[in-house]
Amino acid sequence: MTRREILYLILSFIVTILLLLVVVAALILSQKPDVQIVWKQNQTETQAAAEKQKGKWEDKEKVAIALVKNFQVPAPPPKDAPKGRPRKEEPELITLKELAESSFFEDTFQLGGMKREGWQARYLKDAYYFVTWRYRDGLVGTGPTWLVDVKNKKVMPKDALAAAALNPAQAKEQAKIEQQVISSITNHTFESGLNLGGVMLIHFANILEKQKDDSILGWTVVHEYDDIYRAYFQWLDNGEPTYAEFEFDYGDKALRGRNLQAANLMQLGQSYEKTERVQILPTTYNPDADRPADRWTGASRAACAKPDNKDRCDALASILQDRELVSALEWLLTAAVDSPEQLEQCKESRACSWKPEKLESGGYRIHYVYNLDPKADPAKEQTVTWDIDLKAKPPRITPQGRLSEMAYRAVHTRASLSGGSAPAPEGG
Repeated sequence: MTRREILYLILSFIVTILLLLVVVAALILSQKPDVQIVWKQNQTETQAAAEKQKGKWEDKEKVAIALVKNFQVPAPPPKDAPKGRPRKEEPELITLKELAESSFFEDTFQLGGMKREGWQARYLKDAYYFVTWRYRDGLVGTGPTWLVDVKNKKVMPKDALAAAALNPAQAKEQAKIEQQVISSITNHTFESGLNLGGVMLIHFANILEKQKDDSILGWTVVHEYDDIYRAYFQWLDNGEPTYAEFEFDYGDKALRGRNLQAANLMQLGQSYEKTERVQILPTTYNPDADRPADRWTGASRAACAKPDNKDRCDALASILQDRELVSALEWLLTAAVDSPEQLEQCKESRACSWKPEKLESGGYRIHYVYNLDPKADPAKEQTVTWDIDLKAKPPRITPQGRLSEMAYRAVHTRASLSGGSAPAPEGG
């Protein structure tokens, strides 16, 4: 075979290969549009199915609210019902709409000072919604919440307020838990021995002494689920409302900050050096005694047993028995003195003492007077004061004066202030 014939064969082979490649490419290109059309069609069908499923449940807010409104629960006993009178075996049933609009939640959980915002629904997933009869307390939203299954038309209480609607007779017991949550939180103790209630009073008393327009607004508690609570401590900072958010496990007594403001307060408590807290309780009062009559000891026991002194002693005891309030004041004074001995000298000279005062209204005004000036300059005397209404059960405590109100709000829910929340700040 000649050289020319060999080259011809090689060239023919290459041309054949190229032709085959062109044919294969043409076949592939001719099929691609069909493949794209099928893929796009499948994608469109999938999206349409997803949107159809999504739209089936996600626009059912009104349906969820209607299911909650029409859900029937036992009617609470009338406010004027005689105590001890047995209830009917089959209690009257009313709807949750009737219960909510009857001010049951305001009266039972002391929500009367909050702004009522009405029914609100929030989509979760599948056919589930949260429906809330909502109130606003400053920057914090609260109120009973129910879990609603729109598909199966089921309504279940999500939190303690909603659960109380199923058993109104025991609702007031549930309402007490909120203050117990705050008591546990403010008693949270750091390595220094200082507790969170003391941290707050010391911190804000120093700040508010310089910023006269700012103030402590107090605590709002929101039950999340099981033993988990959210506690919001609100105040005005340069006239603007703000809050520290804490999460508290009531069962495990575990506390953690949920925002920067809360973390800053916790860090402040951790930064204090270990110190001994001063004591301001009278030496003749023992708050740990089970029976109120046993709390006064020594000469005070006999004096307080006399009819003329009983109300005066009961009024003073209502403050002394408020352990969180007294503790916060003790830490405030601890930060103000050079040593615990300085306050002991003040107590011995009667420059630091408790002074009950009877009011014309029949109530009492309780003062704690203290003068930490070494020379006992009368101009340096300071007082924290509360009015006590013994006719209320339990006795109602009303702070008098800025420092007294700060101390009270640092360790109590806003709802507990004279039976209702303090005025809420604007905004939020």
